[in-house]
Amino acid sequence: MKPHRSTSAFSDLADLALDRTRSRPAASSPPKSSDSLPEQIARRIRQRIEKGVWSKGERLPSSRELSELLGVNRATVLESYRILQTSGWIESGVGRGSFVAGASAIPRAQPSLWPATARDSSLRSGAPAALPATSVRLSKAVAHSTLLPVDEIRKAFDEAFEELGGALLEYPPPAGHEPLRKELMQRLQGRGIDSKKSEILIVNGSQQGIDLVARFLLGNDGGVVCERPTYSGAIDVFRAYRRRLFAVPIDQDGMLTDELEKVVRRHRLRLIYTIPDHHNPAGVRMSEARRRHLLAIAREHQIAVLEDDWLSELRDRNSLPALKTLDDTGHVLHLGTFSKVLSPGLRLGWLIVPKEAFEGLVTLKCNSDLASNLPSQIVVARLLRNQFFDRHMERVRAEYARLRQLADECIDAWFPQQARPLRPHHGMVLWIPLPADVDVERLIESASLKGVEITGGAQFDPLRQALPGFRISYASAAEGELRSALRVLGELLHSTLRHPPRSSSPAMV
Repeated sequence: MKPHRSTSAFSDLADLALDRTRSRPAASSPPKSSDSLPEQIARRIRQRIEKGVWSKGERLPSSRELSELLGVNRATVLESYRILQTSGWIESGVGRGSFVAGASAIPRAQPSLWPATARDSSLRSGAPAALPATSVRLSKAVAHSTLLPVDEIRKAFDEAFEELGGALLEYPPPAGHEPLRKELMQRLQGRGIDSKKSEILIVNGSQQGIDLVARFLLGNDGGVVCERPTYSGAIDVFRAYRRRLFAVPIDQDGMLTDELEKVVRRHRLRLIYTIPDHHNPAGVRMSEARRRHLLAIAREHQIAVLEDDWLSELRDRNSLPALKTLDDTGHVLHLGTFSKVLSPGLRLGWLIVPKEAFEGLVTLKCNSDLASNLPSQIVVARLLRNQFFDRHMERVRAEYARLRQLADECIDAWFPQQARPLRPHHGMVLWIPLPADVDVERLIESASLKGVEITGGAQFDPLRQALPGFRISYASAAEGELRSALRVLGELLHSTLRHPPRSSSPAMV
């Protein structure tokens, strides 16, 4: 076996960070690359193997050595090595390191049967991972099972079948069950969304809504800009369509719209994707001044805005008006869902769209699945009509507020000062930013071994880098579980950040 090549021999890889700017051409030029940083590193190594610069059996630097040389997170290098190993360019073994594969193992270029999007390992699977039964799952932004109105939903299904019989099983209209659309439009009109200028389309949860808008607006050219961090499901959709994706930082007042304006002036964009309220993953709320600035930018540059109002039903008297209520020029598409407050399994959401875009989106919806599930639509329409939903939402708002207060008190008592959430935060999730040198993947692994599941920043990064931080979903656990899980995380963070754990206890809620 050949000896370890000195890391100085890999110094020509050290300019990889520049690729991230090189691959962002001017608006007049077609994009040269949308590869992630792990893919760029893997491509550079593969090219050297192809040219014979690195020969069979030659040992590569360890992931830690190469991450230090390139100035990137270790997880980025590990992903690069995984890409190379999966495609047969290198061989790795526990305790042995990574080596250039034998000549017979190196794959020859072959035309692929499947398009790149089908083979892209960077696209996240939405399927839940198999976790130990004892784990406290703070990684999923869903309500705890005790908040799902099982009995009321069962009763509504029984009544609907008794009243409608076989008609309940027929094809629904592509745009959605008319009584449900009317109920929703009345509710939204009460929040200031003008139904005279808009139409409503029922979709299979907010995920389908994002996909339909992306297909509708990004099919030919142009890019999309969103917050950093942002909802991982939206990142998956935009990446799948291979469109240029730009990101704007956030703070406690939401998207930095001054930075948004700079991006918009430099690049040709078709869509601004934003979560102004109950931001996912940060939980912050965009200020009214920034909402108006964002809309002014969209109007000036003729860019559509997709407002993801995923927790719209949590709005109360202290909430700011939705972007759509401020939209008098038809630039905003407003997206909502019942998944987080009623039931994720019903798979129902809605899109409020300008009338000019309605027929095009209905056509795409029809091409995709003909229509959304009719029994679910009828059941939700009944729950909205009989006032049960409003009573249910009072309970949900109170429970989320109680758990949010508990989470904040536990964090203040047990987390180090360098690991505090952006505040104020709202909804059901919060974001813990961390120092740039923290190995978030190692922290996640350590937490998982102790029975606590959290979601690392990389999933929420449109730039597909190792974003330093993690999300906690405090509404997905019972009170006792949440308290114990946050104590475990606090101990791990103190250890990770090299500070002794404190012994204080949070106030009881």
